[in-house]
Amino acid sequence: MNIPELRTEEWIEVLEPFQQEIIKELLLNNSEETAMELWLTVSGPEHTSSFGGTGKNDYLKAFKQEFDMLILGDEKYHDIIKEFNEHLTVSKFFVVGFISTALAESLGVAAGVVAPLIVLALGTIGRVGLNAYRNTISTEHNN
Repeated sequence: MNIPELRTEEWIEVLEPFQQEIIKELLLNNSEETAMELWLTVSGPEHTSSFGGTGKNDYLKAFKQEFDMLILGDEKYHDIIKEFNEHLTVSKFFVVGFISTALAESLGVAAGVVAPLIVLALGTIGRVGLNAYRNTISTEHNN
């Protein structure tokens, strides 16, 4: 997947205005990772037992696992990645919308719930670079 490497501030622009405000406030004194945890505290989800647990940490773990599988090109996402790659040029709005739809289906939640998490994760990729991010998560998944 050829994902633009943008700063978090640029990705935030694709969110709804109320989400932008909350995420910007969360990032004032926190990393993207901490902001993800705080976003789930602020916005839910309240019922994450289907992810094998009872709260936001289980949901965040499930989100990160699915996001990383997508970024690494896991076979589970083969058709979705193929469809994404058919687009020669992509806007940040397209990227967030596309990934939100793909992951929302896997996680069993609305795309609007995962969009802020995707924006924060993409901001991390923009900060470290796509290849460095892939190398890091590939190493983590192999250990």
